[in-house]
Amino acid sequence: DVDIVQNVWVHLGLFPLKAAGLIAGVPLVARIAGVPVSIAEANDPLKWTRNRLGLAIERTSLALADHIQVISKHLSNVFSRRGVSSERVSIISTGCDTDQFRPMEKEKASGDLVRILYVGRINPQKGIEDLLRGYALYRNGLQETDKRTELVVAGGGEESNINQMKTLAATHEISDAVDFLGHVEHERLPQIYNNADIFALPSHAEGLGNA
Repeated sequence: DVDIVQNVWVHLGLFPLKAAGLIAGVPLVARIAGVPVSIAEANDPLKWTRNRLGLAIERTSLALADHIQVISKHLSNVFSRRGVSSERVSIISTGCDTDQFRPMEKEKASGDLVRILYVGRINPQKGIEDLLRGYALYRNGLQETDKRTELVVAGGGEESNINQMKTLAATHEISDAVDFLGHVEHERLPQIYNNADIFALPSHAEGLGNA
């Protein structure tokens, strides 16, 4: 038996799923877990055109949904401003396994080393470039008596993006203080979080970041 048909993230997927829901006689729920289409910027013709097209697809496809589930109050407010009735929107935040993600002992003693941690994809939206530039400014202002620091970057992405960030670190002469771990298996993340002293999330936009 089918109770509902749920679509996750991809707006165009709502069209065939709406048909499936009608055939099965059950409602269609659209789950939005990330940032919706941005409002167009007038000073960027390409982005203006792309965003206007995206907004049109978003409005048309979401109109097919019987209900919309978002993961944060922020996303609920975004759709409210776009004319979606609050009665059609429910907030169900992303869960967390607190048996796995919990305080634990550090894997290895760091002495006076302060670890700054970033976890997430390596792409422009995540703001990793801003984090590296900011960390470089911080490192350049350190005195000999200040605590040592290390920036740990945990996450994968397109090779071109990763190489660009590594080049940026080298350009600012902080490669020796930045550890790019690459993709990290989910089971290793709790320990990596606990090994850190500071967590940094420099994203330009988030629905409700998993990190």
